[in-house]
Amino acid sequence: MNIPFLLAPLLITLPHDPNAWSFSGHRVVCEIAFQELAPQAREEVQRLTAAFGRYDTFAASCVWADLGEAKAIYNAHWVNLPPQSPAVTMDHCPADCVLRHLATELANLRDTGQPDDVRARALMFVGHFVGDIHQPLHIGYPEDRGGNDHAIVDASGDTTNLHSVWDGRILRAVIGVNAWAGARRLHDDLNPIDRHVWASDDPLEWANESFRLVEDFVYDGLEGADRERLDAGYVERNAVVIELQLKKAGVRLGAVLNQALGAAAD
Repeated sequence: MNIPFLLAPLLITLPHDPNAWSFSGHRVVCEIAFQELAPQAREEVQRLTAAFGRYDTFAASCVWADLGEAKAIYNAHWVNLPPQSPAVTMDHCPADCVLRHLATELANLRDTGQPDDVRARALMFVGHFVGDIHQPLHIGYPEDRGGNDHAIVDASGDTTNLHSVWDGRILRAVIGVNAWAGARRLHDDLNPIDRHVWASDDPLEWANESFRLVEDFVYDGLEGADRERLDAGYVERNAVVIELQLKKAGVRLGAVLNQALGAAAD
């Protein structure tokens, strides 16, 4: 059982692909969220990011949860459940599970009685975990570990895996090579109707949306005896899915942080 979100090598010793959403994906989600913040919440996010002491911006900090020291705290950034399950429930979420970790760290972030180092670390985790839940293969099948064990052979004959296709190739088709420019473009494309339709503060609902995408899109269009090749339109079709998930994750993360930090920044 397992899953990953980003594009740089990470110092971890666990048998995971280190690239969930890829680092670029997490930065895009968190930059969209930052642009969604009300002034008081934005000020608190900047203050806590500075208190963490390693990153110049909140968006940059959202990759920290994939580093070895953070993985030693929370290894599981995913939920796994069998194909054709009727719904994701907390029964699919053991103690080491992204939904439970998000709830714990969101409570720490909201608690202004906690010291800044605890709340700053919580902010890093919350930003990352909201993004992970919106990456469809983080809510994937245990049999191939969310696509990590599903080999894909590209046109040049090189082998990768299905999870990396979604974290890398399709993601780059959406945002290009510059995460910051990609985030600005996606944020500029948002409108009030999007925010209204996507309004949800329930991570279990987000997880169910991602699982439906796994069921409906991720494995559709795989060719070959072992379903090891992508059909001609696979990347283009699913770029639409990834773009939507990045936007949803950013808007929802922004709303969660506005709720959690509005009072704290007064």
